[in-house]
Amino acid sequence: MIEFAPSESEYLEMPIEEKSTFIAEFTSEVTSKLPIIDDAVVTLISSKTFDDLYTAQGKENLRLELSNLITQRLPDYRILSVYLTEFVVQ
Repeated sequence: MIEFAPSESEYLEMPIEEKSTFIAEFTSEVTSKLPIIDDAVVTLISSKTFDDLYTAQGKENLRLELSNLITQRLPDYRILSVYLTEFVVQ
């Protein structure tokens, strides 16, 4: 799971009604980018071995690499965090 920052710096100062509309539009916009994000995730993870990923440091490295790769592919979006919610290594 990837957490993105709102694309508008004025977001924090928007009235609640405008925030709701903005978030709905922003979510739709990010959702349209899912194929790009999915490709980046699959491409990077498929290049990793068990030894690359089984330690806590390996998972942290993966988070950083994913963040960097997605930022390269979607430079107009700012990533706040990458969460590894499920992790299975065979």
